[in-house]
Amino acid sequence: MIIHGSGQSRRLPGYAASGKPLTPIPPTPGRSDQQPDHYLLDLQIRTYESLLRHAPPAYRLMLTCGDVFIEHNHWLPAFPEADVIIFGLEASAEEASHHGVMLCPARAPGALHSFVQKPSPETLRTLGQSFVYTLDTGIWLFNERAVMLLMEKCGWDDQAGGFSGDGPDTYDIFSTFGPALGTSPTQADPDISALTCAVIPLSEARFYHFGTNRSLLASVRHLQEPAFEQRSFGHASFDPPFLPVTQHSSVDAKIQARHRHVWIENSVLPDSWTLSERHVLTGIPKNDWGLTLTPGCCIDVAPVGDNAICLRGYGFDDAFRGPIADAATLWFERSAADWFARRGLDLDAAGIDPDADIQAMPIFPVLPASEADPVFVAWVLTPDPQDDADCRQRWLDYERLSARDLLGRTSVSALLESRHAHLHADWDGLDKESWLERCMITILRLRPSFSGATASLRWPCPTMATARLNSTTCTIECGAPHWPAPLTKPPLRALKVKRLGCCDI
Repeated sequence: MIIHGSGQSRRLPGYAASGKPLTPIPPTPGRSDQQPDHYLLDLQIRTYESLLRHAPPAYRLMLTCGDVFIEHNHWLPAFPEADVIIFGLEASAEEASHHGVMLCPARAPGALHSFVQKPSPETLRTLGQSFVYTLDTGIWLFNERAVMLLMEKCGWDDQAGGFSGDGPDTYDIFSTFGPALGTSPTQADPDISALTCAVIPLSEARFYHFGTNRSLLASVRHLQEPAFEQRSFGHASFDPPFLPVTQHSSVDAKIQARHRHVWIENSVLPDSWTLSERHVLTGIPKNDWGLTLTPGCCIDVAPVGDNAICLRGYGFDDAFRGPIADAATLWFERSAADWFARRGLDLDAAGIDPDADIQAMPIFPVLPASEADPVFVAWVLTPDPQDDADCRQRWLDYERLSARDLLGRTSVSALLESRHAHLHADWDGLDKESWLERCMITILRLRPSFSGATASLRWPCPTMATARLNSTTCTIECGAPHWPAPLTKPPLRALKVKRLGCCDI
């Protein structure tokens, strides 16, 4: 199984270095086996493993997208014989238009006719008279023949037993391989078109997209409060404003319901901060910055070395694509060139190629954490800063990294340590009653045959409680072995609940 979580994550910069599968996801009501440090990967792997277990042994590879979650809890049909299987999802024309789409003849809905990328809703409605269409979930199965062909497309030399050159060549599955599949492919490649391809619609499944700042907030909201009439989530055209989401953070700044589309994770926000809306705030250390954030201002602080940080500010809907000198290229949701002009910075003097892609340009300063003072931070992030020669010279003198550089320079381990420190600080701050309350919200799913056995609970920390089952009751014993320091251990307590006939307690 390969969960493809690489890429440059231009529209979700806060999790570009770790990869989208390692995006932290808040606990979701009604789901078992959740932990405080819960990630998108924990959700993804359940669905992917269940599909892979169901697949016949002829399928040697499952390739999946790392920025989506497919929720599927229904029976699977028998898998057809084909070189490639793509799992689809029934959706409206508007929903499907944001994705790759499989077209299958109405008389043979499991056989792929063609694979098209992001067709318009009008095109899909017209095609719907003769074809069944499903959106691509990003879950593909390959048999050995298809795997070997895919490797050849990446430069594999079967006789030499390795890839030519320094390694495999870049090859895009969804824009190159997929369109060449089917009985009427949209791109010509006789080798790929010779493969047979089947489509399996996932009945009653739900598709959650996590590829952008906006879709991250939308999908998390719908995971917690599903909109049952929809099948796919995370599209700006469908989603209303959402309330703030806070994880692994210390937040003293006022957060109100009007602060819509706000994501705060692994951060410290003192009460001197003022928020508005459309913020993604990640990795922010303890600070005295006293910022007033304008709508759409996002901040990511990346640890890049011993006591050094990279200050990355950006706009909520920035695409991070295009030449900096192009007026259509946005940074902080304005023309990127405008940011330099308002600070009296010359592109040439700053070593910025005006015709180069903004993703590759060194625009984010690296500085010692001790030098991240309120004046300089505000000068970088404020839309209309006052002229400040000292800040201008500091920005020019500091090492600067591009968004592409940060993929390799960010210390992901330091981010993880900071996240765990926030978690433990939260646990240490709980009184005995709150601690026991958290222990008791765990949902146990135990089979009748487990009578008399002991099951481990994992909330709020591993192995901190046990459950004993007899014929009529489940006894949950909480807190004795792992009560967090510096609090003293509480007396061993037990909660007895009636055993339900469905064995869900």
